[in-house]
Amino acid sequence: MNKSSCLYLDTSAVVKLLIDEDGSKQMKAFFCKFGKFHMLSLCFAETLGVLKTKYFYRKNISKIKYFRAETLLSIYCKKYIKIHDVKIAHIDNVFCNIADFVTKYKVDFIDAFQIYY
Repeated sequence: MNKSSCLYLDTSAVVKLLIDEDGSKQMKAFFCKFGKFHMLSLCFAETLGVLKTKYFYRKNISKIKYFRAETLLSIYCKKYIKIHDVKIAHIDNVFCNIADFVTKYKVDFIDAFQIYY
C-alpha cells in the first residue's frame, strides 16, 4: 500500500481499536502501521451507538471500559483519524443511489454510504 492511499475505517474497525474483542489485535497492529485514517461522521456516531449498546443494554463492558473507549475515541480522532462531515440534509439522494449496492453486496447503508462518499 503506498503512502498516498486514503484509508477509511468503518465502525467495526474503530470498535476493535477501542475494546478488546475478536480481531482487535490485528486491527491495532494495522492502525499502528499506517497511523493516519479517515472516517465519516456517520461512522463516528454509529461507533458511539455501539459503545452505548455494549455498556447500557448488553452489559458486555464495564463502566471503566466504556469511559476508556470514549476517551480513546476522542484521542484517536484528534491525532490519527480525520472525520469527514456528512451533510445529512442531502442524504435522500444518496439513499437512492446506494440501495442497489446495499442489496447486491449485503452491506448496511452506513458502510455503503462510506464507499459512495
